[in-house]
Amino acid sequence: MFNNFVNRHDFTRFLWGLRHGYGRTILRRLTKGKVGRVKEAWKKKKRRATAWWELPAINRRINKCMTGDENIGQYIYLSRKYFSDKKGLRGLSLGCGKGSRERIWAGLVDFEYLEGFDISDDSIKTAKEEATIAGLDRVLRYRTADIYTVDIPEKTYDVIFVDHALHHFSPLEPLIQKISSSLKNDGLFIVNEYVGPTRFQWTDRQLELANHLRGMFPEEYRKHDIDGSIKKVIKPSRLSMIMKDPSEAIESENIMPLLKKYFDFAEYRPCAGAILHLAFEGIGGNFLNEDETTKKLFEMSFCLEDTLTEIGEVGSDYALVVCQKRKSI
Repeated sequence: MFNNFVNRHDFTRFLWGLRHGYGRTILRRLTKGKVGRVKEAWKKKKRRATAWWELPAINRRINKCMTGDENIGQYIYLSRKYFSDKKGLRGLSLGCGKGSRERIWAGLVDFEYLEGFDISDDSIKTAKEEATIAGLDRVLRYRTADIYTVDIPEKTYDVIFVDHALHHFSPLEPLIQKISSSLKNDGLFIVNEYVGPTRFQWTDRQLELANHLRGMFPEEYRKHDIDGSIKKVIKPSRLSMIMKDPSEAIESENIMPLLKKYFDFAEYRPCAGAILHLAFEGIGGNFLNEDETTKKLFEMSFCLEDTLTEIGEVGSDYALVVCQKRKSI
């Protein structure tokens, strides 16, 4: 309806939220402006379903996609490959949240400083506190900031990180241009991102395949983590996405085209996810016990997604990209 601005699932989700104690949250979202809803979305939440990427088996799969080794994550891989011989680097992390990623980087790479920007006052407060506890407060510099309005001199940074935050930014092109200009000539822009359909407007084929895969799971694996109900994978309406978090996947499908427009790629690692993200949504808690049945279900799921991705039936909704500043930009 109206290009999926609203759909019949909105009313069902509204009632589900009321039944499970989210009434006040819904009311706050209705009465807040865009920025207020974004900040609300990133506050501490009530109990939620286990996210697909939190599952150890899927985490190992993502590691294999990004680094070639399921036991080595992106931080160790990238620090060894690109920064092992570098000293006194100047870095920036956008959408830093509570600072956990920057603390990892600071332990692996020799920084003069690594700045972290986020619009959430609460997150920045926590990031500063944790940096002090870790003894990293001289290296890690956090501040509440809007990257669009912060004045950054050209050729300031050796590296800029964005880890699952770029899909929350809009307008995207001016930001990409600003990132490019703020990098030194040999600087790197490292992006680990969701790059799939904007506002999670899944293709019909994605939905078909995700529901087919979920339908093959035994019943006990299909039960929702919170209420035990069995649900189909659905496409959220655009309105529901805007009300929940106006920044969520706001221009995600534009990320790869814009990176290609303004940067050269030192490395591009597609990490699939077009089916698994949907199929495991809301039911991940059922897969935490890695017994033989669970392992076989993972193997089947991975094989299905890999095959369909390889033959071009679906794309890759996630990617790790190491970008080099284009000399002509």
